Amino acid sequence: MNRFLLFVVMSVCFYTVSAQELTLRKPSPGKAMVYIMRTSTAAPIVKFSFFHGEKYLGKFNGGKYMVYEVDPGEHLFWVKSENTDFIEADMTEGKVYILDTSVKLGALKAAASFKPLDKNDKKYSKHLKRVLKLLAKNKERSFTEDELSKEQKKLESMIKRIQEKYAKLKETGKTIKKLTSDMYHN
Repeated sequence: MNRFLLFVVMSVCFYTVSAQELTLRKPSPGKAMVYIMRTSTAAPIVKFSFFHGEKYLGKFNGGKYMVYEVDPGEHLFWVKSENTDFIEADMTEGKVYILDTSVKLGALKAAASFKPLDKNDKKYSKHLKRVLKLLAKNKERSFTEDELSKEQKKLESMIKRIQEKYAKLKETGKTIKKLTSDMYHN
């Protein structure tokens, strides 16, 4: 009887995770979508800044996320904290991707590291649960055009330096993380 009850509970939990996975928003026609998240609440007061190429997307602390649409194709996303972490994304029209940002101890404050939600990762189930837990809390962060524009202007010189840093990394053959077109979640 105990084994049967355990089986039923596990089945319900699996069904719930599978059903919730399908609640991601759909991108607009002709677009792809990315959820940029901080599922970890470690270093809760430290805010990470997120970028798409040279465009500032916003800044938020742990336990929040944002949703962003792009044209299909290749893109560069990066996150800035004490460090800078890059990820090259190949995104397909109509697909939704999830980029989580993990927190690592830095010298002065928390360092950021992108981690795409990848069904082929051996820790996928555990990672998916963290993502679903955050989505259930509905802690989406959005920004006004005015907020983004003001911050973009303030960060202009830093953005240029980071773009140069990325170009040097590519030039020297440094491995950059990848979000491949098959890592979608819809």
